[in-house]
Amino acid sequence: MELTDCNFRAIVRTRDERLSAAIGAASGMILFGGHGEGVAPPGGPLPEADTWSIYVKAATEAEARQAMEEAIAGLDVAVLVSVEPFEFSQETT
Repeated sequence: MELTDCNFRAIVRTRDERLSAAIGAASGMILFGGHGEGVAPPGGPLPEADTWSIYVKAATEAEARQAMEEAIAGLDVAVLVSVEPFEFSQETT
């Protein structure tokens, strides 16, 4: 599956290292990337990534939300922050 196939973007907050495996085992999902929260001190280490973007292929927003909740259900601590419509677009110049 490609990013262009996805029509919803979900945001999940977790530091559980099993997130990648959970999303990889789920159908119709791509773990796209993570972002850290907080501000790194000057010269200090970057914060650990704990907010993740996951792209989902689903018929409805409710179906995407349910699929995400099922995918992260086995993680120690994971919160589904949002699910919103997504449309892939690529600017051409």
